[in-house]
Amino acid sequence: MLPFQSLAARTIGYKNENVNNAVGLEGAYAEYINGENGRRLMQRIAGGVYIPVNNDDEEAIAKDGADIISTINVNFQDLAQKH
Repeated sequence: MLPFQSLAARTIGYKNENVNNAVGLEGAYAEYINGENGRRLMQRIAGGVYIPVNNDDEEAIAKDGADIISTINVNFQDLAQKH
């Protein structure tokens, strides 16, 4: 996510599954910030509602990834990019 559009975009970076060279903070720390997907068997019932099927052996709880806190000064970065 780029909170200030293209401002510091290369530093913040990205990770794209189709590109081998990850860029910036997102690419460098991808293994820490990605987290893990969970898995749960669900059954669809009337009205389009899903309920979990009790089978704890196959259930995996999703795990949040870590956060990155940077000290990029947006005013200095804006000045550097404009000149």
